[in-house]
Amino acid sequence: MEPNADDALKIAALGHDIERAIEEQKVIRKDYISYDDFKKAHALNSAKILKEIMVECNVGKELINDVFFLVSSHETGGNRRVDVLRDADTISFFHVNLPYYSVRNDAEETKVRCLWGYNKLSDNLKKVVANFRYKDKEIEFILREVVDFPGH
Repeated sequence: MEPNADDALKIAALGHDIERAIEEQKVIRKDYISYDDFKKAHALNSAKILKEIMVECNVGKELINDVFFLVSSHETGGNRRVDVLRDADTISFFHVNLPYYSVRNDAEETKVRCLWGYNKLSDNLKKVVANFRYKDKEIEFILREVVDFPGH
């Protein structure tokens, strides 16, 4: 989504969800009342883990701080670069992760998650998601409910 991405944005794109790979450090959804609070904690946790790794690798402070900011803000956006990261992450959820998410969660939770992500997108990106199709009929039905696809 950003062909000329700088190093910080590339690192942030690769590592923005790193906390999910470390079971003993991962934030747990049930520990948070709101989904927004959970996602903020997830983003901050991933940013801290990446910072630790980058410090260990003797990366420059300016790059570390830039990556930390991008990753800690990737769920909410806030400026052009963070918005690119947020949008890429959200599109990836619908394009790649949604079928796996639906296996781990019931239909209602899956719909809530889809609505949460879909509402973060610009109108142009909402059109992209509206064109996605899934083999799984339940996932397809949930997405059609979310995007208010014509005829449904």
